Amino acid sequence: MNVRKSAALIAGLTVAGLALGGCTATGDVTAEGPVEFTFLHRMPDKEGAKTVDDLIAEFNDSHPGTTVVGETMQGSSGESYPKIRSIVEAGKDVPCVAQLGSERVPDMLDSLMDVTEYAEKYRDHYQPAFFDKAKVGDAIFGLPIGASPIVMYYRADLFEKYGLELPKTWSEYEQMGRVVTERSGGTAYMGSFLTDEILWTSALATSEGADYFAYDSDEQAWEVSVDSPATDAVAARWQAMIDAKTVLPTPRWGDEYVKYLTDGTLVTHIGAPWESTMFADSVPDAAGSWKVAQIPHLEASTKTVGQNGGSVAAVLKGCAFPEQAVEFIDWWATNTEGVSGLGMLPAAKVDSVPTPPALKEYFSGQDIFDEYIAANENVAAVTWAPQSATLFQALSDAQSKVAEGGPVADIFRDGQDAAVAALTKAGAQVK
Repeated sequence: MNVRKSAALIAGLTVAGLALGGCTATGDVTAEGPVEFTFLHRMPDKEGAKTVDDLIAEFNDSHPGTTVVGETMQGSSGESYPKIRSIVEAGKDVPCVAQLGSERVPDMLDSLMDVTEYAEKYRDHYQPAFFDKAKVGDAIFGLPIGASPIVMYYRADLFEKYGLELPKTWSEYEQMGRVVTERSGGTAYMGSFLTDEILWTSALATSEGADYFAYDSDEQAWEVSVDSPATDAVAARWQAMIDAKTVLPTPRWGDEYVKYLTDGTLVTHIGAPWESTMFADSVPDAAGSWKVAQIPHLEASTKTVGQNGGSVAAVLKGCAFPEQAVEFIDWWATNTEGVSGLGMLPAAKVDSVPTPPALKEYFSGQDIFDEYIAANENVAAVTWAPQSATLFQALSDAQSKVAEGGPVADIFRDGQDAAVAALTKAGAQVK
């Protein structure tokens, strides 16, 4: 993107109520003396692996003169964003680094620092699709630290019991679901449609080529495509499976879903790499039964894989040590063994990542991180826009109604209307 187009994009975001002027003057906030700053994160420790604090201590030991202090953000992920904003607005003891969902970067620009001059040199450490998640226009606000391509978790024992093969297409998946329904006497489903996971639905859509947003630098206008031919096709396929009762519309989070994963109600689960540790922790009775494969697609030739989440470590406006903060983020992101030990898939370029021993044992000796990396190599490039909180609320409201018979297509239709309305209300031009 050239300078003129980059400036146009920034202008479009500024009109949307997200002024960037205070984010670019990194030199005004540097400080002298000992370098010490806080890393706000949402990463839980995992039994048998190095903890977050262990990894931070390794960085501190190997970087004399710099001290990073880890602090876990409390509450839900949605609650963390207003908390981060309030800390930055207060302007006192601002943490240098905060973990954000990659989809929230454009929505948090008022709290982020432009660290392009420090981050650019690390570009080659990441796949472009991941590196760009920390960018808006040509401005870089941090680095990606976690990838979340969706994969298909499947019960290998039930595949054998029902005579199934790994499906390449959603049509094959649906046909296998009919077999499961018949041979289980109606007690099992091929999989689930998650009614409380909007980024999961986004991942299904982007796996088929959908992209909710684009910015036209020439016209300085946003294009919103939450409702598009690609999302229509995804909605139609999943609606057909729900209507045929081959998949179960249900919330992901709660004891009931754990029961489904344990007792054979669900033969597959479409999910992200970070869920592998949750399987091991919350579904221990099914150890040795679950395995991992690539997701089906509408067409067998399609390889693109969407992300259910993914995270960026961003530098907050007011950070006194932006250069050291970016150095820490890159160290963290490229510490593939440490990141994988926390149950996360690195966003850094990597040929292989060792599957943590406990997970390898749980998944019957399978090197599940090989499947994750294979999915990562086909990651979908996705654009997010400001005012995303309004979009996510509309998507969530419509998706929750699917369990009660609401149309899957309404998720994308309502999301389209909400995104256009939110951007327009904020003063942005929408095509």
